[in-house]
This record gives sequence, C-alpha cells and structure tokens, in this order.
Amino acid sequence: MYLHYSKCFRPLSNLKMSCLSLLSAGIDLIAAFYGCLYAGVIPVTVRPPHPQNLAATLPTVRMIIDVSVHHGYF
Repeated sequence: MYLHYSKCFRPLSNLKMSCLSLLSAGIDLIAAFYGCLYAGVIPVTVRPPHPQNLAATLPTVRMIIDVSVHHGYF
C-alpha cells in the first residue's frame, strides 16, 4: 500500500503547491497533512465552519484563506 501512495505523490514533488484542507480533527486530517508533506505540498489546515454559527466561524476561515493567498501559498 505504501508503494501505491509513493507512486501517486511522487510526481507532485517537483511542483510548488499548497493544499487547503477543511477537515474536522481526526485520522483523515492527519493522513491529508502527512500526505501533503510527503508530496512536497504546503498543507494549510482549517477547521470547517460550524453550520449552526456561520456568521461567527466563516469569517475566520475566509481570513485564513486571504492570509494564505497574500503570502503566496495559493
């Protein structure tokens, strides 16, 4: 299985890219984070906005995206 992922991510290692992950805390977030590092991609992890409180949480997500864009990650 490791060899399969190695073949999938190896072609990305020459590119300067970043990845925004909107994942809740858990194994998927950890796998995505380390997958990005392995592929040579800058991981930007953000907790997804809370659906019941979008007015308060969505601006935070937007600010993180704006800062990442400003610094050239996207």
